Amino acid sequence: NDLNFDLIEDNQEQLIILIDPEGYARHPLVIPYGLVPVLQMIDGEISAKDFAKSIKESTGEEIDPVILMNIVNNISLMGFMETPDYFEFLKSLESYLESTTRPPVCAGRSYSDNAEELATELDKLLNIIPKDGIESGAKAIVVPHIDFMIGSDAHESYASGYHALDGDADLVVIFGTAHFGMSGDFMLTRKDYQSPLGVIKTDNELIGRMESK
Repeated sequence: NDLNFDLIEDNQEQLIILIDPEGYARHPLVIPYGLVPVLQMIDGEISAKDFAKSIKESTGEEIDPVILMNIVNNISLMGFMETPDYFEFLKSLESYLESTTRPPVCAGRSYSDNAEELATELDKLLNIIPKDGIESGAKAIVVPHIDFMIGSDAHESYASGYHALDGDADLVVIFGTAHFGMSGDFMLTRKDYQSPLGVIKTDNELIGRMESK
């Protein structure tokens, strides 16, 4: 894919910023301007030893082939090289975009991926404090998500909030931190949420009304 680039100067050093307009690359890549001809030597066939030799011939710099390959591997991991891993990533991304549901990526790691075991875990968390003494009848609650690493403080807040509800919730709004850049203050999804306990349907009618505002 074509890349966009900008030439900048930092402390009198010329740098190139490479940006993937399609967003497949994880982050922009900043490299010294003089390294561009060196990177152009990477053709998928050159060995680390020959690569290091070519760098020495063109720049006079001697680089350990192991260190050189670590640099190349890091660039590859960022998504700037058409390696088998890159094409596997594209395949998984296309599969995700075509799917109507979001997969439970933390299932089996942060919590059980077995429906019966997960139900038992949740029941235990919800009963970490007794319902007695908690006033019920709340029409809406604001609670933190379950965090198995924090422990009882978060679990007690979570449990007491749900104990205060007047029956089952009609709507659950999940706020999450974006760990990657995005164009606006908020990013919504129309995908349903797959979980070990089944599929949680997303209220696309509500999302439509929010997007029209």
